[in-house]
Amino acid sequence: MENESALANEYIYITPNTVTDAKYTHLIKVKKIKMHSTSGYVEFEDALTGAIYQTTQGAFIANSTTLDLTVDGKTYKVSLADNNTNAPKIGVVYGTADIIYPAMELKYGEWIAFLGPVTGLNIANGTTILTPTGTITTPTINSTTTLVYGSLDTGSKFPWNITTNAVNHTTRIAPDVSSLPMILMKEQKDSYDLENFVYISTVNDSSTGVDLGDMGFPNAMDLGGTSVRDSNIITGLDFYGTATMKYNPTGDNDISIAIYYPKEQVYGNVFISPLAAKVSSTSAAGAVALNPISVGMAILDSQATLDGNTPYIVVGGPCANTIAAELLGNQADCTAGFTGGKAKIRLFADKNALLVAGYTGRDTQGACRVLAAYQDYSFSGTELSLITANMDNLTIEKTD
Repeated sequence: MENESALANEYIYITPNTVTDAKYTHLIKVKKIKMHSTSGYVEFEDALTGAIYQTTQGAFIANSTTLDLTVDGKTYKVSLADNNTNAPKIGVVYGTADIIYPAMELKYGEWIAFLGPVTGLNIANGTTILTPTGTITTPTINSTTTLVYGSLDTGSKFPWNITTNAVNHTTRIAPDVSSLPMILMKEQKDSYDLENFVYISTVNDSSTGVDLGDMGFPNAMDLGGTSVRDSNIITGLDFYGTATMKYNPTGDNDISIAIYYPKEQVYGNVFISPLAAKVSSTSAAGAVALNPISVGMAILDSQATLDGNTPYIVVGGPCANTIAAELLGNQADCTAGFTGGKAKIRLFADKNALLVAGYTGRDTQGACRVLAAYQDYSFSGTELSLITANMDNLTIEKTD
């Protein structure tokens, strides 16, 4: 929590604002505390990058004196919490808000935070606190009680267990999912504008002390279960496409948990057809029987060969589909020619292929919808561009 005291060689966080600026959060080690009447300073080491950060120098010998620390253009106040010569302690004030469980933004926009019960607090009820799951306001109840703040019923909610005392102050905050330390990962917003979470809890183990416990998606449907390949493996998958795998072997072997997070929300394409299905239409010459659609017609790009003989509908852009990249000349910038919120349907007659692709997975989905309902649109030429801002009202225009 913000402004907690730390000794040399202990780890703390700095973050300007957990809700909007998680990309500026750093996990840092207190490397050196120098107390001095005129040239005191504190030195930190970034736990992930190894970068060294140092405060300004100045009077730093009396308790509560402060020095400025600037990282990423953000300035923090480093205060001397305990001027014990043998074991000095410092604390860092982030800003005007109270921040608990600082979150760090990772490569693809997901956030990760380490949670656990925080006790010994003295926060006035009605105070707004920033958490990795958003802002919460401590309840205005003047009695000794425990409240569960939040709901698991909808996305973007996470339950916090808050304890208040008889003098109208909050004394304890903890995640309601587990009373022991845990890891929490927040996903980016999905297509329903919801932010869901993945958590990994810890448990007390009689032999090792601490071990990995449950994993789960408290806000999204868990489509997992025991692996059919190995009964020691438990898997999970949510609607964003985040997958989890827990390996829990028998005996004294270590438990391990992995989280697989996609670059962007994952969509599934499902093709269903009876084995003996046939499609027919009527022309001036009477009924004409067409080729049946067989199960297994969809293949991966790694299984396809652009020889011009086999007709293909190529779904996905050149960044994700090697056949799409080949159709577009294997351009150095795989996003060249694509714009967010737009997609294209383009015929490559010499390759006997039709490309259906967008800038994002959502844009590609829009192009697939248009192609599937081609009879509702005016198809002409060799290339169409469509706008996917409104998936319920897709519009197209001829570009060639």
